[in-house]
Parts: sequence; structure tokens; C-alpha cells
Amino acid sequence: MIAMYFSFMTMFAFAKPVMGTILAPGLSLCILLGAGVIVGSFVLCLVYVVWANRVYDPAVRRIMR
Repeated sequence: MIAMYFSFMTMFAFAKPVMGTILAPGLSLCILLGAGVIVGSFVLCLVYVVWANRVYDPAVRRIMR
């Protein structure tokens, strides 16, 4: 998540002409990538929750017995 966010912010700060590229009327690359960061954070959260439920929680239960 950190890499995704800081990559977006670095491009926002140092590649403004690229980020301002219009892909469709009313849609720039910056808006698309910003939405991608938001969706990516939800996906990473989902992956973590699935991993924690399948791997981490059972391991903790075994240790606590």
C-alpha cells in the first residue's frame, strides 16, 4: 500500500503533464490512478483478511491451547 500510494504521490508531484493526460472527456490519468489507489487499498485489505482468517488465526488458536 505504501509503495502504491507514494508512487501515485510522486507522479502527482513530479509528472504533472503525464498525470494531466486526458483519456476521455472529464477523465484524466490522475483521476483514474487515484481511483486505482482506492480500489487497490480495498483489495489489499481483502487479501489480508482472507490470509488472517485462513493462516494467522488458526496458528494463534493452536498456540493459545
